[in-house]
Amino acid sequence: MTILRLEEKSTPGSSDAGRVAIEIKPQPREKRMMITPDILPILRCPMGGGALVLAEPDLVERVNEAISQGKARDQLGTRVEFPIDAGLVNSALDRLYPVRDEITTMIAESAIRLEWED
Repeated sequence: MTILRLEEKSTPGSSDAGRVAIEIKPQPREKRMMITPDILPILRCPMGGGALVLAEPDLVERVNEAISQGKARDQLGTRVEFPIDAGLVNSALDRLYPVRDEITTMIAESAIRLEWED
C-alpha cells in the first residue's frame, strides 16, 4: 500500500501567481514486524518442525533480487512473483516463509526455496 501526501506549491513572482500546483509524493511505509521476540521461539517450520529464525536483511535482498529476475520458486516449483518485506528461515536453511505487509505466510507449499540458478 502506498500512502500519498499532497503538497501545495506556488512560485512567488511567476506567471502562475494565484495558481496552486499539487504534487503527489509517495510516503515510505513504516516497516513493522508482527513477529515479536517472545513469539519467535514458539514458531516451528510447518514442513520439518524445526525452529525458525528471522532472515537477515541481506538474505531478504537476495531473495527479492531472485524474485525480480524470475528465479525464485516456491515448494511446488511455481515462480514467486511478489517481493517480500522479511522472512523466516528454517533450520536447514533451504526454505523461507515470506512476510509481506506484516503477514507471515506459514503455508508449507508457499515457502520460497533458497536455492536458485545463478
